Amino acid sequence: MGRNWRRQSLAQLLLLRGVRAENRELKQQIERLRLDQIRLNEDAAQARRLQVLLGFKEQFVSQTMAAQVIGSGGSEQSRIVYIDKGEHDGIKADMAVITVNGIVGKVLKVFRSSSQVLLIDDQSSGVGAILEKSRLQGIVRGTSAGEVVLEKVMNDEAVQAGDIVRTSGGTGSSPRACRSGS
Repeated sequence: MGRNWRRQSLAQLLLLRGVRAENRELKQQIERLRLDQIRLNEDAAQARRLQVLLGFKEQFVSQTMAAQVIGSGGSEQSRIVYIDKGEHDGIKADMAVITVNGIVGKVLKVFRSSSQVLLIDDQSSGVGAILEKSRLQGIVRGTSAGEVVLEKVMNDEAVQAGDIVRTSGGTGSSPRACRSGS
């Protein structure tokens, strides 16, 4: 009985070591699969962003120029940013500044290789707008709190929450049908 017990104990010990090694390998495999899943999710998110950018480019390609924000007005209340395109790139004052998400602002001052942009959420900024569903017209304007509001809509007309607001294009400085909020 002593030998059988020793053999069984040794066999169980060896089996336990094998299970532990397999467990370590499975944990490593799970970690690799988690990392793969994270990479795939990031790739999918990037593909969605690129699809949106492609749609934006197809709609506005002849009218736009890519630019990077290179600075800001320097205070929390400032609603001004600087971009890396200027006079030598063909930028002119009052040109609209847009992203795939909609209008951002307009060019206020133009320098040789940069421009100052007044953001749409500045209280002195505004753009003609039209509600996508109801076709009501108004003005998208910034507030002193840095929010964007729709004003000058006829008093007797109800604006539905979530209705998409687009630029009307009537001001000359903003392209028609560019999203400006909801």
